[in-house]
Amino acid sequence: MKEENQDTQRYWELISYVISGSIRFRVLIKLDKGVYTPKQLSENLNVQMSRISTVLKELGEKHLVKCLTPTQRKGRLYTITEEGRKVIEEIHRKTKIK
Repeated sequence: MKEENQDTQRYWELISYVISGSIRFRVLIKLDKGVYTPKQLSENLNVQMSRISTVLKELGEKHLVKCLTPTQRKGRLYTITEEGRKVIEEIHRKTKIK
């Protein structure tokens, strides 16, 4: 029971983390629709490349996104993880944020 409560708390903390940063949320929404390079995300979202790189790193550390080509130096491809997809779905369900 205690472990389930910890999992639930962690899940809600992830949701809070994502919606507290508009760029994090926008990156996850974009990655939910396809695979992108940081440059593509930067151009599509009109956000500086350095900020996109930071956000991707942070989201990766929280297991919400995954780099599909980690050995590439340039043109790395990113996608949303299943956990990231669940977080986005829950945000859509529980809030008016789209």
